[in-house]
This record gives sequence, structure tokens and C-alpha cells, in this order.
Amino acid sequence: MINTVIFDVGGVLVHFDRDIYFSKRGYEPAKAKQLTQAVFDHPAWLEYDLGNLDDVTIRNRFMQDAPELADDIEKSLIHLHGVISKKTSTIPWIRSIQQMGQKVYILSNIGKTCVADNRDALDFVSMVDGCFWSYEHHVIKPDLKAFQMMMDQFHIDPKQAVFIDDTKKNVEAGKQFGLYGLWYQDQRQAESDLMAILKGN
Repeated sequence: MINTVIFDVGGVLVHFDRDIYFSKRGYEPAKAKQLTQAVFDHPAWLEYDLGNLDDVTIRNRFMQDAPELADDIEKSLIHLHGVISKKTSTIPWIRSIQQMGQKVYILSNIGKTCVADNRDALDFVSMVDGCFWSYEHHVIKPDLKAFQMMMDQFHIDPKQAVFIDDTKKNVEAGKQFGLYGLWYQDQRQAESDLMAILKGN
């Protein structure tokens, strides 16, 4: 009996704008591509989500490996507003799920600065029953510890919960843990698949 829906955030409830972040900040396409690779493709990007290092240390790692871009990296990452952006479909979707009697939770790989600097895109957070932010617990999906810690914190029975994520390996990890996994590929597909699950509940 499903009574809980657990959402990933980036790529599901908000847009993750990694491929346009630097162009939005005014960089020409070639330079924006260089910066995207130097930042978002760097292994240290995950350190934001893990919450083990401060932002200055993370930026320094980016700049150390791309010294020719150091000034642009520094000034572009002092804050992270715009890394994610609002989806107008999110709040109506959450409300429709709650109207069916479901609890709604968040399980997200995300950094402290991203949360703090993008409150506008995360305006749905106050509506949900609880949030498990990776940076607060120093663990990220698809590590099964993230799922275990969340289930323990909010007293969720994985056999009674649907987990929605746009990253397939995270969905597979959720299934391995015992959750009903739903791979988000686009909004229409995800809403339709979730409704079929809940109506068949």
C-alpha cells in the first residue's frame, strides 16, 4: 500500500541548468563550454553535495586544474543562483499528490550554497513533509546509506514509498533498497506513471 512519494530535486522538481549556467552569466558559447567542463565535470563538484568541504576549497580545486579560467570561476561561483531554476509544474504536481492522501518528501544530492542561493526555485519546500539534503548528512545517492538514513529519519517504510529520480542509477539503488522506483524522463511520462501507481494502490 503506497502512502509516500519521494522526489529527487534537480532535473525533476527544478531545472538543473548546468549546460546554460555560464551562458546565462554572459559568457560566449566557447568560453561557457570551457567553464562548464572545468566546473560541472570536475570531480570536486560532488563535494558541494557531500558537504565535506567549504566553498572556497572547492573553487580552489576547480581553479587549480584550470588556472587559465581562475578569475572567471572565482567570480561566477561566489554565489550559485541560477544553477537551478523554477518549474511551474512542480507545486501543482505536489498538491495533486497530497490531495490523494500521500505524504511527499525530498531526497536530493544538493549543496548548502545551492539551497541557500536558490530559494526562489525551491519555493515548494515548505509544502512537503520533510527534506533529506545530502550536504546535511554527508552522503549522496546512489549510496544506499542515503536511503537508509532518510527512512530512519522520517520513519518511512520503503515498501510503501515511490522514489522518483531522473538519474537511472539512483532509481536502481532505490529499488535495491526496497522502494518502488520511477525513472523520470519527462514531466508527462512521470506524472502518468506515478498516477497509474497511485490509482492502482
